[in-house]
Amino acid sequence: MAAADYNLLVEGVAPTAWHIDDFFISLPPGMNAADKFTMGFYANDQIIGIADVIRGWNAPHKAIIGLLLLTPASRGRGLGKNAVKSIEAMAHTWPGVDTLRIAVIDNNDAAFVFWRRMGFTETGERRPIEAPYNGAKVVLEKTLQARTPA
Repeated sequence: MAAADYNLLVEGVAPTAWHIDDFFISLPPGMNAADKFTMGFYANDQIIGIADVIRGWNAPHKAIIGLLLLTPASRGRGLGKNAVKSIEAMAHTWPGVDTLRIAVIDNNDAAFVFWRRMGFTETGERRPIEAPYNGAKVVLEKTLQARTPA
């Protein structure tokens, strides 16, 4: 709810309790709850962001970031970069996973800038507009760096 600007941009409506529930329970077809990982990001003991990641989507060696969302006041301060590093660290613990994916709604210009800066590139995969979104989904991926031994 603290980042309502995202919903307004990509769906044209303010977030509701349904959006919160959907974040915690929705899964792509064929996936189960054991494949879904939700994260909270904090600064000064305050939650400033959330993410969910689905392991094994859409191939066993991939994971998709369903959503990474920071409050407006937390953006542009390096906290998103730190969140992505946390997601990558988690993905490194999953045997066989070497690629992260994300689908960005095509009217979210700031998200494209951010994800490209994080090393993600467009795959050429584009999904047509479907409810509840008001734009097409553009898929980006990043190959994870090989883990360095401790």
